[in-house]
Amino acid sequence: MQRKIRLNILFFISFSFILIFFVKTLSAQEKIELALDECIKMALDNNRNLPNASNNEIGKYFDRIFKNQSEEKEKNRRNKSKTVYKIKTLYYDLLLAKELIQLADEVKSNFEEAYEKSGKELESEDPDITQQDVLKLKLGLLGSKDELNRLEYDKKEINESLKYKLGILGNKIFDIKSKRLKQEKIDLKKVESNIDLALNNKSSFKEKENIFRITKVFLKINKANDSIKTAREARKVSRGLLVTNLANFDFGIGEAKDLFESLFIYRRSVKNYLTKIHEYNIAVAELGYETGKDSDNWGY
Repeated sequence: MQRKIRLNILFFISFSFILIFFVKTLSAQEKIELALDECIKMALDNNRNLPNASNNEIGKYFDRIFKNQSEEKEKNRRNKSKTVYKIKTLYYDLLLAKELIQLADEVKSNFEEAYEKSGKELESEDPDITQQDVLKLKLGLLGSKDELNRLEYDKKEINESLKYKLGILGNKIFDIKSKRLKQEKIDLKKVESNIDLALNNKSSFKEKENIFRITKVFLKINKANDSIKTAREARKVSRGLLVTNLANFDFGIGEAKDLFESLFIYRRSVKNYLTKIHEYNIAVAELGYETGKDSDNWGY
């Protein structure tokens, strides 16, 4: 009896694949569903007089088919989400590179202007500046030029990677419209409530594993969000310090070393602020990957 059931099952499998192969006008999902429907009908026709235990085995067989289908669907979902996540990561990388280029260019311009001014001051009859001050400013200028050059190449590399992921031919000119790196707006309380709701449900080990990964990503988002608040304040203070020292240097009452230091502090503070926003946005993209939901789903 058991042998007969196994032979029937093998026949049903063969028939389902033959049916899927020949019904070309239907979608893949429709083909599978049609084949399964036919298999179920044949199973009932051929085994209607068998004991319940035999019918249960057939039921378990189809349960396994549907389970495998569900697992395959989840696998495809994660593969698609992973591709989206990689593209979003490159997108934020490109925006960060653009912002850092703009910052490096601003710092370079200030060093350039200060170096030219100090050079002229040094050539005057009674200079208020030393050769050491001029060399410091020149060193700052050369450093900012080197960083600007490096960032330009980083931007090109990221741009090419993004083009590849999007399937854009190498010779085509490509750029993104967005010029500023902005913090993604999501409702953290909404995310947290969804996680709490999932934790309270009776979930399988696999589902609990997924929740654990989502919780880790949520902690990353919160950590980056807190860091942004501190970094934003530091950026504001460093900007005020730079403006003061630039004005003092222009009026001839400030020292070159103060300007030199304030430019480096400003660059470091703004870079840190932008990096924290980048980390936050990447974590939000990772949340989308783990949950299969876009950031719009967590909006206010």
